[in-house]
Amino acid sequence: MSDSLRVAMIGDISGKAGMGALFIGLSSLVREKRIDFVIANGENAADGFGITPSDYSEMKRMGIDVVTSGNHIWQKEDIRPVLDREKDILRPCNYPSPCVGNGWVIRSVRGVDVAVINAQGRVNMMNIDDPFRALDSLVREIGKKTV
Repeated sequence: MSDSLRVAMIGDISGKAGMGALFIGLSSLVREKRIDFVIANGENAADGFGITPSDYSEMKRMGIDVVTSGNHIWQKEDIRPVLDREKDILRPCNYPSPCVGNGWVIRSVRGVDVAVINAQGRVNMMNIDDPFRALDSLVREIGKKTV
């Protein structure tokens, strides 16, 4: 047994082509590289703009452990109840607190707690909470929970 965790972080899954590439290649990649944990950005899975509940479900079936996002997470209204219900689809943590969903999650992987934090920058974007302040606060909060 190895002392390391192998994590795959997949960038923006966009539309049918991105979902198709996952379907074709993810399981063999995980098997060949002995990947323990898969994180993927899924905010553009719905034809390049947003994500639907069925896109999220399909990603989970294909083996993605945590789905991250950005500003396009809000484009499909029907994802909002999923964001509120499921802990492994993340919205940016630096959106104001009235927003549904979570900006982070802790998962146990081979006996090790892994924190996944989703933050969004502000360059050429709408003015949201400072990602650096949000991350500083969140890292302290998570540290208290895992000690």
